[in-house]
Amino acid sequence: MATRRSVAVGLAASALFLAAAAPEDSSARSFVENIYAFYTGDLSSEGMSLDTKAQVYRLFDPPLATLIMVDRQEAAKHDEPPVLDGDPFLDAQDWLVTDLTIEVNANGPNAATADVRFINLGRPARVRLALVRLPFGWRVHEITYDSTTLTEILNAK
Repeated sequence: MATRRSVAVGLAASALFLAAAAPEDSSARSFVENIYAFYTGDLSSEGMSLDTKAQVYRLFDPPLATLIMVDRQEAAKHDEPPVLDGDPFLDAQDWLVTDLTIEVNANGPNAATADVRFINLGRPARVRLALVRLPFGWRVHEITYDSTTLTEILNAK
């Protein structure tokens, strides 16, 4: 039989877990701005790190994150570069980003679209991020480039 103390401890632990899992700012705009902050200003040479599985799953919804991870695993097996051999947020391997603008439009309470425009190495560029809000925060569902999508690139093996 549960005591009041064990119930209170359980509730406190649940609250701590939910607080730790919740994003700092729950808006789609903040999610996208936080990503692109790694490409501008003082962090312009860094980019968004996608070195670990946790980092990939922190940014992409599970189906897209899984495609990215499978691409990397297959490439490693064959000692080849992955199909996604550049930065997905810029569609480039090198960058010097200026004139960044982000326009976010809600597509309901759990979906949004972010049009990101910027100048990269002197050339105008645009990507569109389809976003989805999951129980653990906003994630990228798809990235659309001029003539293709991230999913199409990852499936073109």
